[in-house]
Amino acid sequence: MKFLKYILLLAALLGDLYSAGTNNESIYILVENQTDRMIAEDIRKVTADTMNIEVYSANYKTIIDKVLTDPKAQFGIVPHDVLIYERDISKRESFENNIKMILPLYDRYIYILTRKDTNINSIDNLVNKRVNIELDTNAFSITGALIRKKHDIQWVESHYGFEEAVARLNKGELDALILVDTKRSARLRSIPPQEAERFKLISPELGSDFSEDYITSYDYPWITRDVPTSVIHEVLISYNYQPSKEVERFNYYVENISGLIYRVAKNMNLLQQQQNGLWKRIEPFYYTRVRWPLHSLAKKAILRYMDMQERFSNTFGMQFVTVPSGDFMMGTDNTALPADEHPQVQKHVDSFSVMTTEVTQREWRAVMGDEPSYHTLEKLGHNTLDHPVDSISYNDALQFINRLNTLEARGNYRLPTETEWEYASEHRNVPLDKYAWYHENSHNKTRTVASKEPNKFGLYDTLGNVWEWCSGYYSSNHEQNSTIEEFRLLKGGSFENLAVNIRATYRNKNKSGIKRPNNGLRLVYDRSSKGNKSFYYKVNEGDTLQSIALKYYQDATKWDLLYYANQASIGSDLSSLKPGQMLRVPNLKVNALEKRTFNVVSKLTPKGIKFLSGTEFIPFINPELPYGGMANHLVIEMFELLHDDDYKIFWESDFSKHFRLLEQGEYDVGVAWFKPDCTKHHESEETRKRCEFRFSKPFFDVLTNLYKRKDAPFTVTAISDIYGKKICRPRGIYTFDLEEQRLIDGQTVALVRPETQKECFDLLMGGGVDFVAMNKFSGDLLSKKMKIFDRVESVPAISKPLGLHFIVHSSNPRVKEILDKLNRAIDELKESGRLLEIRTDHLHEFYK
Repeated sequence: MKFLKYILLLAALLGDLYSAGTNNESIYILVENQTDRMIAEDIRKVTADTMNIEVYSANYKTIIDKVLTDPKAQFGIVPHDVLIYERDISKRESFENNIKMILPLYDRYIYILTRKDTNINSIDNLVNKRVNIELDTNAFSITGALIRKKHDIQWVESHYGFEEAVARLNKGELDALILVDTKRSARLRSIPPQEAERFKLISPELGSDFSEDYITSYDYPWITRDVPTSVIHEVLISYNYQPSKEVERFNYYVENISGLIYRVAKNMNLLQQQQNGLWKRIEPFYYTRVRWPLHSLAKKAILRYMDMQERFSNTFGMQFVTVPSGDFMMGTDNTALPADEHPQVQKHVDSFSVMTTEVTQREWRAVMGDEPSYHTLEKLGHNTLDHPVDSISYNDALQFINRLNTLEARGNYRLPTETEWEYASEHRNVPLDKYAWYHENSHNKTRTVASKEPNKFGLYDTLGNVWEWCSGYYSSNHEQNSTIEEFRLLKGGSFENLAVNIRATYRNKNKSGIKRPNNGLRLVYDRSSKGNKSFYYKVNEGDTLQSIALKYYQDATKWDLLYYANQASIGSDLSSLKPGQMLRVPNLKVNALEKRTFNVVSKLTPKGIKFLSGTEFIPFINPELPYGGMANHLVIEMFELLHDDDYKIFWESDFSKHFRLLEQGEYDVGVAWFKPDCTKHHESEETRKRCEFRFSKPFFDVLTNLYKRKDAPFTVTAISDIYGKKICRPRGIYTFDLEEQRLIDGQTVALVRPETQKECFDLLMGGGVDFVAMNKFSGDLLSKKMKIFDRVESVPAISKPLGLHFIVHSSNPRVKEILDKLNRAIDELKESGRLLEIRTDHLHEFYK
């Protein structure tokens, strides 16, 4: 929304614009239950300096009626499905013109509880069943009416309280309970385990904008699988009935949602000190305890608040403090200590934010939904949720960080570097027992975090309790890069270490997959991060790449971005996604690449390698793209990896000249070419010419597509559906991909060869051909430029991935040397994950 661009300005101006003078006119907010009353009271408190707000109670239908008709009742808090009920069921003519939804506040969760021995596995199975819908403050009967209408079903409805309803369900007197909760787990956990084993949860639908499953096996230990829920958004509504100046003033606040929530966030400490109920009892809106989802705009405001504070809590309640920049002496000059703690050198550290404690078991469970720790209630005999999570490998730590970054839709969290950790953990010349849990005082077990004194930065347990992973590899000393990159670095010591080894300079190592009961982690919140580049999505039954692209990008044609990000797991069959499969979803809302113009070192010796790049093959090669495009960026990275700057990239826009220039030895390597199957006979002279070259290993698979008109009177699910049709591909462009799919001119298809790609699309739109054959990148770009993008579609069912390669002519005397070098670099970039990162970053820019 446009106002997000002006959040900072608005937050500063809101109070200034309307703070002068006190108005006698009151703003009325109507609420139905205690939860909503607490929200309204908090809005009243944080706007008390600018307006007079009063809060009144009414039932939901009365709220709707009064907001529509009573000038004094300007605002109400209602569930959004009450609005849907009024609009779709009651058909009130005045509704659409008079009601508007202003502010999404928090979410309620819908799910259905039934017995395992029933045949109820979906909402449709509730036809004529005995269904209970509660009428307490956490649910409302309109939910039942809405579900019945939407699914066109009838059931026998009752309205028992939760405990009685569960008892009747257990006895077989009810078939199902429809539950609507603000909190997801409290009531279900009250069911005795022996009874709970008889029950199962189903969801009426996944009615949310969020991809994550809301209910986890941690929330309900007796459930063996994740169960998605429908979601009801609780919203603040207003009327369109002769608004007064005071109402306009309040609308000014609430329509700038981030400004209002920012004001609430700024008053967080005051509200907590006043024991205000909202921040103690409303989990989905309580910003230091929130579990996903929180409304996305509210989340942005809260994260902005975090970025402006020196001390803050994130959306999972993890406490952070900002460590100021400074200089310190890293390492030791004590020759009696191990050599890997030397040499002692002066270091400068820029300011950064770090967790005040180690990650606790409670926090790990909230993010990951499981419990990996060795030191638990069963082991120690008491509650350990506020003990540090333990038995964490380096790989586990990275998964936790990725999950947390995904849930907060950012990329700010990471492990500290060793320099940051050692600087922040400063404990020199202090009595150890006051600050650390170690062998002599821990009784050989983890202890509650923050139960000792903090250091000068406000950090607890940097020494002792559990070892903490750092981001780097272990090396022979902290000044050298590791030569054996199988060991990761830990710092701080643990509950089982002797006092003599509890010091900031001490260094430990483990392989990245090793789990030990004394290994944990502490996070850094990196304000400079550009954002989380990817999310993860669990495939459901019936999902396709197109449907997932539509969900995340509001554009089904971007399905190939998902394919490229998950090519290894998807394979060659683009239509066979498996339920439960995890897909990486690139986040197009972050900046993937710096807008750097293409530039390489110009030095070139007689042994240097001359690369010949074309132009206008976006996103792979173009001098105006960052790094000159994906393929040239890869060249740059490969030679940096090889510690070699004896190369240069040249440009020639006329692709028809490339083969001749490479064959004559004027250049060594051609950038970004497709490889035919040279073991087969090809009719095309252009294809036979390609087979005179030697190809590197592929660095990217481009999907070659057939485009058709959306209104074409035929569908395509297999190659045979194309037989007998006309395909257009311009002269001079390869045809081997068509031949290899048995799409042969004069035999199975008719191939039309105009001069340009634009002419092909003109023929398609005029009915002169049935398909245009073109790689998807070029086809999407051209059809958008011609303003026909929404009238054509590619056919993913028969899309064929073609590998892009570097090519060297077989007559080049250095052909083996050059290809060996290129292949070695491609392998190393692929193994390190850097190849995938480069590819994904350039696709981000293309699709943005």
